[in-house]
Amino acid sequence: MFRYHGKTSDLKRALSLAGRVVQKTNTIPILGHVMLSARSGKLAAMGTDIEVSVETLANAEDVSGATTIPYARLVSFVNALSDDRVTIEVAENNYIAICKGGDAVSKIPTLPIEDMPTQVFERLTVPEKRTMSFDASFMRDTIKTMAFACKSEKTRHYLAGAHFDGIGKSIVATDGRIMAVEKIGGHLDGSFTLPSGAFDTVMAICDDGDCEIKASDNAITFETGTGFVRTRMLDGTYPDYGRLVQNSGRVLATVSREELASVVAQGSLAYNAQSSACIVVLNDDGLTVEKNGDDGSMSQSRCHAEVHNHARFGMDPSYLTWAANSFAAHKDKVDILSDGDHSPVFVRPEADENSLRLLMPMRI
Repeated sequence: MFRYHGKTSDLKRALSLAGRVVQKTNTIPILGHVMLSARSGKLAAMGTDIEVSVETLANAEDVSGATTIPYARLVSFVNALSDDRVTIEVAENNYIAICKGGDAVSKIPTLPIEDMPTQVFERLTVPEKRTMSFDASFMRDTIKTMAFACKSEKTRHYLAGAHFDGIGKSIVATDGRIMAVEKIGGHLDGSFTLPSGAFDTVMAICDDGDCEIKASDNAITFETGTGFVRTRMLDGTYPDYGRLVQNSGRVLATVSREELASVVAQGSLAYNAQSSACIVVLNDDGLTVEKNGDDGSMSQSRCHAEVHNHARFGMDPSYLTWAANSFAAHKDKVDILSDGDHSPVFVRPEADENSLRLLMPMRI
């Protein structure tokens, strides 16, 4: 038995979040459903694909009981409503949900609640040393940065995620060509890797307030005022990234973050089917980005920079753009560092060692 009556907009928001992990086609029918239940006078909406599970609360004018409803059919009905109120009712021992909104009525078959693997929504009970709390917006922005750093990794499964390192007190992601490192405060006993498949869902619940993270031996949970996400952690040993970042080299130049992104975009316009690399030159004229096209074309752009050491290296322009844009919430200027020819290039907020982007140079 189940009943919900409330604002259509509130239900839409809840379904939008809970449905992020619901599969449109699935050999296990219940995984195409969302579970709706009463929770302290509010509507709890839950969805899972077994790997990642999400739960969120919505305001309700009247709610009681619990049910499961096919996500695709319910969201299609709700999205088509013009009325600002919606009612969903499932009678006891009846597996038909009657959904009403204004003059619209839809009957949707449901499945027994017992079919839903509710253990994937359970909160973790862990020691305090396996619990961390961060500003939710910091966590959202950090995971967004990590997503680019590991997005191209397809073969080494242990790299396909963001690594929370309790020993180095850092969050790290890499695909072997670029790396993002964010220093974190607090204490975490041990380490774990959040799979990239959970990134979007975790970011969706991280808006305002705090984000509490808990880690057991095989699962991780994220909880904010917006929702709750539980996911498995990645298996495998994360590489010793500390050896690469312990010496980021000397500062080559300090440049405006926005100007760096603009110069890279303008200076890498020429098309070359053989190589995506652009050439970065640091000298008394400032910072210059240029690229030669394979059709004889050439693009070049220059901006002012405080150049401390001359340098010239090849770089994928998308790496530089990502590094510059990932510091939007930091200082206006960034440092570019390296230890010499063919050595990794590092980008960080000016004089700030808590955030670091490692970029592998390319042959030119």
